Amino acid sequence: MKKKFVSYAQDFEDWILFSALEDVQNGFYVDVGANDPCVISVTKAFYNLGWSGINIEPLSSEYKKLCLDRSRDINLNIGVGAENTSLEFIIAGTGTTCDPEIAREFKDIVKAKKKMIAIRKLSDVLDEHLKEKDKAIHFCKIDVEGFERSVLEGMDFKKFRPWIIVVEATLPGTSIPCHDKWEDLLLDSKYELGFIYGMNRYYFDKLLDGERIEKIKSGFVTVWDKAAKYELKKTKNFKTQIYNLKCCIFDYSQNHNNFTSKIFRGLINIYRGIRAVIRWVCKNKCAHQIVGQIINKGQ
Repeated sequence: MKKKFVSYAQDFEDWILFSALEDVQNGFYVDVGANDPCVISVTKAFYNLGWSGINIEPLSSEYKKLCLDRSRDINLNIGVGAENTSLEFIIAGTGTTCDPEIAREFKDIVKAKKKMIAIRKLSDVLDEHLKEKDKAIHFCKIDVEGFERSVLEGMDFKKFRPWIIVVEATLPGTSIPCHDKWEDLLLDSKYELGFIYGMNRYYFDKLLDGERIEKIKSGFVTVWDKAAKYELKKTKNFKTQIYNLKCCIFDYSQNHNNFTSKIFRGLINIYRGIRAVIRWVCKNKCAHQIVGQIINKGQ
């Protein structure tokens, strides 16, 4: 029987990374620009496999979802950049950035919202939150809408060296490559381009031991051949809709301390009950027969 792998990512980033790191158990990731913990998430599949990590997300609504869904992770409601400072965060529809030039290209820029957010250097974030200073970072994903160079400038690669760094390498909302604006920082830090797929470029640490490098390179080369050995699926849309409903209910209940809030908390408990029943039905072989008999009696 084939093993199952459910991909939550937009361009199979999670599957590509899994192919390169298949032998790693309970690994560690750093997700810069984590966004939603489930929808178009690069780390959700790894979290389900027992991994954990650090999620950095400046958008408050997405940060709340991360806190709800990722109890094992460290979730931070900040931005990262070249310096520890504060910057204006621009939100225009689905587009978000700290780069004013990028923001001008957003379709909904006229209706854009702006707020000041804390910016920290990525190396300082890792210094603070990595309890084991020699802990391996198996991959770092960077999706920051035009702010890539600033994020990389705030990383001390002499101290922290993720095995793989995957960076969204096109201008926001386009297929126009933009890696020429920041790639030199990775190449000069002894990282090598290992794979390109969709909007992303995958770099591996050239200072790793030879055996590990060969495993990573082999994983990139055989990524789609390896998919034939797994039952590779994309996450279902209806699961995403249920998850978003749960987050909306949670968010409302946290921000409205009144009678209506109690109703929403009740809905959360109903949701949990339904979820428990569904899981029981899925796991028990005789459950389908029992449910069928109940339905027939009802008719």
